[in-house]
Amino acid sequence: GDSFSFVPEGCDHDASICSMARDPSADDGGADDHHHRHFHPDEGATSTPSSFYLTRRGILIATSCAASDGVCWTCNLNEVVSVPEDPAAASPPCWFDVTYVDDLDALVCLSRRGAIVTVEKRSGVAELVGEFDNGIKAGCWSPDKEVLALYTHTDSEEGQADVQQRDIEKPPALMTMNAQFEVLAEVVPESNILPSASLVADEASVCMCWRPDGTAVAISSVDVSDNTRRIRTYSREDLSLVSIGRSEDGSGKTVPNLLAPAGIAWSGLGCSQMITAVQRKGKRADTPRLVVFFEPNGLRHKEFKLRPDAGWEETVVGLCWSCQSDLLAVTLHCTKGNDDDEDKAASTVRSKVQLWHRSNYHWYCKYELRYDGAFVTMVNFDEERTHDLAVAMRSELSSEILVGEY
Repeated sequence: GDSFSFVPEGCDHDASICSMARDPSADDGGADDHHHRHFHPDEGATSTPSSFYLTRRGILIATSCAASDGVCWTCNLNEVVSVPEDPAAASPPCWFDVTYVDDLDALVCLSRRGAIVTVEKRSGVAELVGEFDNGIKAGCWSPDKEVLALYTHTDSEEGQADVQQRDIEKPPALMTMNAQFEVLAEVVPESNILPSASLVADEASVCMCWRPDGTAVAISSVDVSDNTRRIRTYSREDLSLVSIGRSEDGSGKTVPNLLAPAGIAWSGLGCSQMITAVQRKGKRADTPRLVVFFEPNGLRHKEFKLRPDAGWEETVVGLCWSCQSDLLAVTLHCTKGNDDDEDKAASTVRSKVQLWHRSNYHWYCKYELRYDGAFVTMVNFDEERTHDLAVAMRSELSSEILVGEY
């Protein structure tokens, strides 16, 4: 398939692509040509961008096959956001989502620090919409791009001297906004509070996804009462609670050992509109990983087991459904120790993207993409060409960004 590589100027080794968007109205000339391209900034490009790639460090890259070298423009989003009072002590900017919104005819970018920025798709001019003081833990647009769901935290009581304690006690807020960024609904999620500081960042992260028909949004988060991750769904209209993930045995128990790094993904009619997550089979860290499914009513239903390569430790870091929900992409990061002097030059890092398909209620791995010496950071199915897949990765040894289209 098509592929390109790119090294963003002014970015460090962690400048990996985390999100992408496409403009369905753009004419991406040459999109069906299969060749290899090296993309570099081209300030003189006049082609209309068709694809947009966002790095975690806030560099937005607009590309088009019709441009002379592929890149139409780049934009540093950090130039329009507020500068922290103490930049040295502040966490690095972590951008996590870019979405093309039809009503705005612009791109909307979200950062963990709390910034919402719009970018004009033709010129790359960025404008700050607003900032949440306590950051954005999770956020995504509904499938029709009319509603933005955000998970943040409200201010705690004044007068607390201990910063760490104040961070722990900030109550959460789940809200929805329209394309004009007007608040439509806001609730305090049931039993969801920023979890104990004993959990590492990945374990405490909040994950979010929409039902493909846009009627509900799912949140995966950790409850402070028992440090247990639960999946809850809320209605689009007023964010009322619809369901909580439960065991299928009728006991009403919470499903244990759900894992955060992979996030959650909601399938369409092609796979019974089920929420997909990853579960550790037992309490031990080295027990097998399961891809599990939840019905819209919250009951866990069916699973399949992932089988790691011998000698490799594998972590599921992504789940993504094709638009027709006939393929599920499972992304894994793989590492292994290398004590053999003869194998010192061999890569100890590998990423895999497995494409799974369901037939007669059984799951089959139809295809696997392997990338030695690279970390896959994003997988995205095309919304129109439903079996076209974009895979972004970062080289283990350099700042080069690679994108393959299949």
